[in-house]
Amino acid sequence: MKKTVVTLMAAALMAVTITSCQHKYTAKMENMNDTLSYALGVAQSSGLLPFLSDTYAIDSTQLDNVIAGISDVAQASSEKQEAEQLGKSLGLQIKVHMFKALNYRFFGNDSTQFINESLFFDTFDKVAKGDSMGIMNTIEANYYVNTIAKRINIDSMEVTPAIADSLSMAYDVLNANTLVKSLNQDRQFEPASIKALLKSIQETAKITNSKDMAEVVGVSVGLQIKEQMFPMIEQEFFADSTDFNRDNFFAAFFASIKGEDLLLDEMEAGAILRREGQKMLDQRMEEEFGENKAAGIAFLEENKKQEGVKETASGLQYLVLKEGKGDNPTATSVVKVHYHGTLIDGTVFDSSVNRGTPAEFPLNQVIAGWTEGLQLMNKGAKYRFFIPQELGYGGQDRGVIKPFSVLIFDVELLDIVK
Repeated sequence: MKKTVVTLMAAALMAVTITSCQHKYTAKMENMNDTLSYALGVAQSSGLLPFLSDTYAIDSTQLDNVIAGISDVAQASSEKQEAEQLGKSLGLQIKVHMFKALNYRFFGNDSTQFINESLFFDTFDKVAKGDSMGIMNTIEANYYVNTIAKRINIDSMEVTPAIADSLSMAYDVLNANTLVKSLNQDRQFEPASIKALLKSIQETAKITNSKDMAEVVGVSVGLQIKEQMFPMIEQEFFADSTDFNRDNFFAAFFASIKGEDLLLDEMEAGAILRREGQKMLDQRMEEEFGENKAAGIAFLEENKKQEGVKETASGLQYLVLKEGKGDNPTATSVVKVHYHGTLIDGTVFDSSVNRGTPAEFPLNQVIAGWTEGLQLMNKGAKYRFFIPQELGYGGQDRGVIKPFSVLIFDVELLDIVK
């Protein structure tokens, strides 16, 4: 279905409901947080379809099942549900990714032997539950994996079904113990939830139909969105996590991957993200380095009262230390200069004078204060520039030069190269 794009002005007056697999998400464009949340959904959907197709062979007929899985994660409200979903995701990673990597590592592309999936999951379940009687311990498993892998890859040892089974069991012991340790340290699930998680891993291993596999893929994607993407989004774009409208995000996300009507196209969404992301960054910089900004403003206010100091319309202040003769450079000239740069507290951050070597550069490739100031000079002149932060590096943190720093440069124009 062709995407229909509605202009941002019209979108502000509309609400769109996306219904997929009995899950509803309504986009309400009532304020900038709503619009930003929707734009994020549009932007984050980019590239998902090729990924699903290339990695899991998901086609357009299975998208509703993927969406159902993502929605289930978004609506999970209990520890058991979260554990079951994590189990599905882990089972998928083992089934699709781990086995492929292990088969290549141990047996190569042309081998007739493969990891015994059934034995792997059975051993995994037993070790994870603590029922490992008769199964090798972690030390034995680690030694076996490393020793046999070396003999296969270096000594070209023939791989028999028995060796493949033993490798399956050994690698299993290592992964099951790592999982249990991780769950106890990071997730702290109750025993009943861990049991549900392990059951989900086993059930995922047995999936053979495309519908159930697509839903599991959706669960895995949903967990990445919930646990990785959302925290980054909230930190980067919102002052408070409650400002993030997740309904708007999912309405846009699902509509985009299904090719349905959108309130914002990718270009509009990208423009909003760049603008709002920069605003949030500037706000954080203001909060952290506001005192530095205030100190710079106060310094310039006092400095312009000093004898000989002049100020341009842009706010650039300068003091003529020595007049020159000849032409002035233009904004596109390449100049040869000696300079000495300090902060208002006297800290030296850069100096061609100290290095003993003049510098050459085009005036259209330096900070605005330099581009403007050098054009005031004749060849041979030496000026002192007091550059406001907005004509310098603004809110950028450049190590010694902190955000919103006023920069002071003594500059001698040695030559106009071209």
